[in-house]
Amino acid sequence: MKDLRGQLQAADGVLICTPEYAYGMPGALKNALDWTVSTGEFYDKPIATISASPSSTGGEKAHASLLLTLTALAAEIVEGGTLIIPFVRTKLNAAGDVSDPETALALRSVLDALARVVLIAGASISLTRVMPRTFSRYVCMSPRAVPCHSRVLGLEFPPA
Repeated sequence: MKDLRGQLQAADGVLICTPEYAYGMPGALKNALDWTVSTGEFYDKPIATISASPSSTGGEKAHASLLLTLTALAAEIVEGGTLIIPFVRTKLNAAGDVSDPETALALRSVLDALARVVLIAGASISLTRVMPRTFSRYVCMSPRAVPCHSRVLGLEFPPA
């Protein structure tokens, strides 16, 4: 948790991608978020969120639960920075790459929305060098993957 807190504190923005388990976000994600309640790492931090599911709902209940928790943490949910992806398996090819043009565009839109807010806050950021390989890698960026002065921390649950 100490390492995660440090990464969150150093990040100019955070992208969280989650599946839906039993109509909610995974326990590991909820637990990680709960550990930050008293320390404020998410306070006014620009956040983008994505849920994906093989079902027709795209994980909307997990997404709603995630947004509720982030609101309790006083995170800044970025306008245009949320995405629910239904039938996710139909949007990936056999290698796990995003093969659906609409989904790729929607993912780019979420990343652009987060980048705009981070730029307005005075940091410089480049998302153009983050290349899509698999769905999870596309939406989850490590600070080293962003070659600039700003850090966007991507969290994926469960971890890859």
